[in-house]
Amino acid sequence: MRDIRDDLQDRADQLRRQIKAAHVQFEESFEQITKEQGGRLKDLQVELDAVKRLIAVVTWHQNVRAVMARAVAAATAVAQVTEAACRSSHRQAEGHPTPAE
Repeated sequence: MRDIRDDLQDRADQLRRQIKAAHVQFEESFEQITKEQGGRLKDLQVELDAVKRLIAVVTWHQNVRAVMARAVAAATAVAQVTEAACRSSHRQAEGHPTPAE
């Protein structure tokens, strides 16, 4: 009977050592995965910040283009009115009737 108890005790001790080794391995794996995930998250955050800056630049560029298009349209309208006024004034100076007369 004593041999069985010693064998069982040896088996229990062996299982405790295996459990402890598995727990240590689990903790090391968990720490490694946590570090890797932290690195990936940092890389993704850097990439996200770059995309946000790019979106801001594109939005600014589109706004500038819209403002410039309106300014060009306004300048073109002013130029057309000015050109028409100059031609009318020139015709009057030469003695030609204006279209409104």
